[in-house]
Amino acid sequence: MIGKSIYTRVILGLSVALFLSGCSFGHPLVGIYPGEAGEKDDRSLLVLAVLGSGFFSSSGGSGSGRTVLRYAYVGGSAGLIRQYTVNDATGVFTANGVPSVASGANVWDLEVHPNNRFVYGADRSGTSIYQYAVNAATGVLSPLSPATVATSSSDPIAIAIHPGGRHGYAGFVSGPGIDMFSIDPDTGLWSAKTPANLAGCSSAKDMAFHPSGNFFYVVCDGGDHIRRHSVDSAGQLTFLGATGLGSQPNGLTLTPDGAYLYVADQNSSQTYLFAVNGTTGDLTALGTPAIITDTWPAKVVVDSAGLYAYVNCWNAGSQTVRMYRIGAGTGILSNNTPASISTGGSQPIDMRGDPTGRYVYALNSASGTVNMYSIASTTGLLTSNGLVAAAGSPRGVAFVTETVF
Repeated sequence: MIGKSIYTRVILGLSVALFLSGCSFGHPLVGIYPGEAGEKDDRSLLVLAVLGSGFFSSSGGSGSGRTVLRYAYVGGSAGLIRQYTVNDATGVFTANGVPSVASGANVWDLEVHPNNRFVYGADRSGTSIYQYAVNAATGVLSPLSPATVATSSSDPIAIAIHPGGRHGYAGFVSGPGIDMFSIDPDTGLWSAKTPANLAGCSSAKDMAFHPSGNFFYVVCDGGDHIRRHSVDSAGQLTFLGATGLGSQPNGLTLTPDGAYLYVADQNSSQTYLFAVNGTTGDLTALGTPAIITDTWPAKVVVDSAGLYAYVNCWNAGSQTVRMYRIGAGTGILSNNTPASISTGGSQPIDMRGDPTGRYVYALNSASGTVNMYSIASTTGLLTSNGLVAAAGSPRGVAFVTETVF
């Protein structure tokens, strides 16, 4: 999903006085979450970031800054996380001077902390979430101490961080429930909450927050449904209800304004469409409740303007990215022309968008490559910027961005 993690780095010449005047900067895809109990004043946090790490946390609001891409990280099954610099003008990855960092055997999901200082990876073959610090000057990751936090079950496959940056969550390949963690934004370390696990969702393979930060949605493969939760100031989840869909939901995303939610279901080769009630979090199937995709759809990506949607289909007979227009005021998807583009590789099981909403990345698991696409702002059509090597069944992408003034 685009915009799940935003990085913002202070550059030379930006004065502390600007922060003290009450100015703050953010990204259009990130909702503003109310201050949590005991949370420091936003302006104090910004000043501390300038004096300490050279970073500040995006807190919404308007400003003249422009968000540019700096670094990208790709997980997979090679026991490492690949590190890249990103050309902001093209979206193209180039191997970093330190091309990889050791990780779990199968890191299948990566997330970046909203304060732009930490990266986390879920080890699908173990019982841990890996924790890293980001070097602001180079983008190189280094393990925190401790380097991992234990999960309550084996095979964590999905992680999510609340927009406020103080709460983290993990889902599992087949394990029960959703793990809940507290995050120390100063050290980056995760620790289990009490209770540590919310039961009720078997095989939570993907999860996303409403842009407001008030609601949390999880696809539960074992129950073939989406579970809806409210989120309190302590990060505790409260189950609100479930909405049924196909037999193997894999990926879900919301539009940037939080008005619509889309879920890709592999077994039915359909993408399900819902309207979202921003006050209650309830989901309502749209007039066209599902659309047919190519076979085995896995993920859904929406551009930053909420005009276009993309679905990767990884069956051997497909290996495509489907391209759709999003109906204004309806949320209904309709085929773009052409309707699909090749991923240029084998088994594109995963796909992600970048935080600025200009690029889409299809991860070809079997061929060990990432296809890097640009989104045409006027048509929504994808154009490939080529393939980059990512050996070891690439899965999961996380991005570092920078705000320049």
